[in-house]
Amino acid sequence: MIAVVMAGGQGMRLHPLTCLQPKPMLPIFGRPLLLSILEKLKEHGFRRLVMALHYHPGAIMDYFGDGADRGLQISYALEDKPLGTAGSVRHAASDLGEAVLVVSGDLLFSFDFGSALNFHRQKGALVTVLLLPYHAEPWGLGIAALDRDGRVLRYLEKPALPQDIFSRLINTGIYILEPEALNLIPPATFFDFSRDLFPLLLKKALPFFGYVTEGYWSDLGTMDLYRQAHELAFTGKGGILIPGEEIASGVWAEEGIKIAPGAVLRPPLFLGARSCLEDGAAAGPAVVIGAGTVLGRGASVVRSILGQDNRIGEKTVLADALLADANIIEGHCCLRDGVVLGGYCRVSAHSTLQRNVKVWPRHHLPSHSFLEGIVLEGEPER
Repeated sequence: MIAVVMAGGQGMRLHPLTCLQPKPMLPIFGRPLLLSILEKLKEHGFRRLVMALHYHPGAIMDYFGDGADRGLQISYALEDKPLGTAGSVRHAASDLGEAVLVVSGDLLFSFDFGSALNFHRQKGALVTVLLLPYHAEPWGLGIAALDRDGRVLRYLEKPALPQDIFSRLINTGIYILEPEALNLIPPATFFDFSRDLFPLLLKKALPFFGYVTEGYWSDLGTMDLYRQAHELAFTGKGGILIPGEEIASGVWAEEGIKIAPGAVLRPPLFLGARSCLEDGAAAGPAVVIGAGTVLGRGASVVRSILGQDNRIGEKTVLADALLADANIIEGHCCLRDGVVLGGYCRVSAHSTLQRNVKVWPRHHLPSHSFLEGIVLEGEPER
């Protein structure tokens, strides 16, 4: 069976982190989220993959190539315009002539695909959606109700009111589709699984089943979920293997790091390759430092995720911040309370950013800037 990975999403809820890269390439401890998905698929015997791409496709194609160096056969299906979840899979898989496993490209999961495939075949299903029991309120998620045989009786995408919640079985964004199901999706047309295909299957009373699985699952569709993925990994949960070596209890480091004698490491903490902490710098707890990132003398970073090649100036403080790649934060700055920088930004000395400030890539903030609760979108003026 071939796996189709839906990796074309723009990830607008994750802007500005995804302004310059597709959501599946968002780093988790310095490794693309999409890499962990491909490794999971390979563990379950999937060697042939098709990636459905639209937004910044070159970032994915350049990183993975044909997959040969990872023991995979990867091909790509590029969309000139967005086709929706089902439309993109139809575009990627309509000529394959066989059943496909469809996986959303923004997931962390640990599921047994073998038992799901057996269920799909035993039921003679046209479409099987993998469902997971969910104990919180399923706002923003698809929910399904099943009969005793596992057939989907009712499906609703993103219930809006408490009375709409008829089930706590949530859609995981992983599906098994027969070729006949692909033929129900109109070609070159925006078509969604949850809003279009699933209602069509129910209307036509076609064999549409739900397989209730177990294991870890999370989509990384929001900033909070992105943070939580790292927090869970630090506790040994979430199915994420932290790369590098545990050089002290709760402190992981890749090769080539430089730690000055006066630097302070507070677990849990991850230090990417070639990262550097100068004298008096302090990192942690709950901090991810990307490869090549430098913390200057006396700088402090807590509860933050920093991409690669960032430069943090002396005595600058970061707390609850998210930084994409290659930002420069000069000395004596303070970034806290949900600040997000989209990459290649410069924050000049003695500036303060707080309370959910979001800065799109390549912005330059002058010295002594004070920003609170503001979003700086788009490309800066030249």
